[in-house]
Amino acid sequence: MSEPPRPPFFYALQPKTWTWDRFYKIFVTERAVCGAWIAGQFYDRESEESAGMMFTASLGPLGFLLGPLINRWVKRATSQRHEHEGRYETIDPDGPDFLTADKRNFRLPRLDIASVAIKPGGTLTRMHAMRKGARLEITEVRGTKRRFILVGDECGIRAREALGGLVSDLGSA
Repeated sequence: MSEPPRPPFFYALQPKTWTWDRFYKIFVTERAVCGAWIAGQFYDRESEESAGMMFTASLGPLGFLLGPLINRWVKRATSQRHEHEGRYETIDPDGPDFLTADKRNFRLPRLDIASVAIKPGGTLTRMHAMRKGARLEITEVRGTKRRFILVGDECGIRAREALGGLVSDLGSA
């Protein structure tokens, strides 16, 4: 017997004000939108390079001395993304193990989602220059809004396809 097909997914960065940004692999199932935390501030070559430059420049002469150490730390954080992402290959996003796999994971049941909007244009994050792509905003029935920057070459196309079957209130991107 073969495994059931994996639900559609897309990648998104959740900007944070007082803590590191969070990078999620977001699965869209028939029952919920499920976010699996797979990395922090550093998740790909672009984020790795901009972080290294920013840290080194912000520390002035000390940055020149600490640059190699900082770059090694950032590269290690980036490489751990693939380890974290691999964890979710065998976990059902709708199952009980999904939320216990990491405390930063979330699940928004379909009935708790009031609207979903995908808006064009990038946004400025603390660690990166202007990020290209689109922004995703999920509004819950209780009024809470979750905002993300869609990441990847598809710039919202993959997210729109995945979310289209779940929620009908899509903005234009």
